[in-house]
Amino acid sequence: MLLVDDEPEIRELARLILERAGLDVLDEAEDGLAALERFKAHNPPTTPLVVLLDNRMPGLTGVQVAKEILAAYPSQIVVLFSAHLTDEIVELAEGMGVARCISKRDFTSLPEIIEGLVAAA
Repeated sequence: MLLVDDEPEIRELARLILERAGLDVLDEAEDGLAALERFKAHNPPTTPLVVLLDNRMPGLTGVQVAKEILAAYPSQIVVLFSAHLTDEIVELAEGMGVARCISKRDFTSLPEIIEGLVAAA
């Protein structure tokens, strides 16, 4: 999994929750441009690599990053994970192929949601 958030504390908390559930965080990025660089560096494997994206970040937003990733890899599992989800953002993200939009208030449900998305892929 590629974990992308501009707040180091959020990345650390998400990593702890995910790893305690047995999910591997392969890499992290602190903004949208770094996310694209790291995603491309991993040369996505045939097994699903989940990209967990914050939306509000310096530079590119999570929605913009998702759009670029999904244009090149339409079957990629992308999850938008943000404290600032509006109906408009959710509609836009899901319309472009984002697998799920999750509020940061639902931190503890991340492992279950991600495991379900990977199992369904």
